[in-house]
Amino acid sequence: LVFSVVLAYFTLLGSIKAPKNGILVLIFTFWVMGG
Repeated sequence: LVFSVVLAYFTLLGSIKAPKNGILVLIFTFWVMGG
């Protein structure tokens, strides 16, 4: 759970520099949390 929060945090930072990559990581994060 903590890893997912950290990953989501870096996703927000990454989305600022690379929106497309940020979205992909965000989807992956939700997939991990859901699974």
